[in-house]
Amino acid sequence: SISFRIRTGVIFRHPPAGAAIDGFARPFSLRAWLLTFFFIFLASLVLKAIRHRDVADEPPNEPEYTYSLFSVFAVLSLQGSYVNSLRIPTRVLSVILHFFGLMVYSYYGAEVVGFLLSPSPRTLTTVEKLVASPLDCWVENVSYHVNHFESGVGAIATKYYEAAIKGPTREK
Repeated sequence: SISFRIRTGVIFRHPPAGAAIDGFARPFSLRAWLLTFFFIFLASLVLKAIRHRDVADEPPNEPEYTYSLFSVFAVLSLQGSYVNSLRIPTRVLSVILHFFGLMVYSYYGAEVVGFLLSPSPRTLTTVEKLVASPLDCWVENVSYHVNHFESGVGAIATKYYEAAIKGPTREK
């Protein structure tokens, strides 16, 4: 007669490491957006204060808040400084905003690349650790799996069967 040797194997994938709580690692969180808009508002107020000083320049500046806000958005999107303003403080503020925008952009790029290249921790090395972990265990509930696990394949596999297939109900 022909006999087959059957070996039970468990294949699982290690969960990825969680991202650090960092404003640059999670750019679309509410806190990061609020900080971004706060600094845009603050920079536009500083630019408005600079423009309201009684310094005459040619061509004259428009002392409206909307022009200041538009200028800050233009600087942050790397479109250049305000066209009609020739004062030195406005140019200095534009250069500083360009520099810090570039620093944030490069830091965020390095953070994402570093996070993607870092290996996830290998904590699940045995079936016992897999069964004891908070991960949900599951196996397809087909007849040959049930027969295989009920035929006494070992204590570890039986424990895995109890957690994954049997569960509270057989249909799980």
